[in-house]
Amino acid sequence: LEASAHDHPGDVVLRLGDSAMTYAELDRAARGVATALRERGIAAGDRVALLVPNVPEFSIAYFGTLYAGASVVPINVLAAAPEVTYFLQDSGARLLLAHPFFGEPARKGAEKAGVPVVMAGGAGAGTLAEMSACAPIGSPHATSAEDTAVILYTSGTTGHPKGAELSHANLFLNCAVVVPRLVPF
Repeated sequence: LEASAHDHPGDVVLRLGDSAMTYAELDRAARGVATALRERGIAAGDRVALLVPNVPEFSIAYFGTLYAGASVVPINVLAAAPEVTYFLQDSGARLLLAHPFFGEPARKGAEKAGVPVVMAGGAGAGTLAEMSACAPIGSPHATSAEDTAVILYTSGTTGHPKGAELSHANLFLNCAVVVPRLVPF
């Protein structure tokens, strides 16, 4: 994101209905989220869970979490409160960013896990919008290729879901190998 925002700041990266967001706008919002996460005590290596559907707020929260040096724990938006509790406890997430559409299972699951919730929709205090409006961090937290970027959970068909830790190198190599085959330029 940082490189794309530098090279193509005015290009549209996200669209939802009539709304569009440029690389520069996404980068700025993510940097604000990173600052807000640090102000909330989220440190490098901590985990931040996302219960957000495929909307721009997911990308803002995702990159903001990575910019802060934390790991992203995406949770399926169809998860019930007990599942949310399990994912939060198992991953050790310190914060849950949840879309208001899924606010009830998010709040119930997070309360049982003892994890604070920030709404990743709407405006005002205690929302992702407020976080993204914070002063932007100067530069993303430096990570190594082996640091965990994302923890994806399995379906749990043979027992409890297991968290698969993907490193920054895993994500980079996946893009380097898969993207040219799927989206040839």
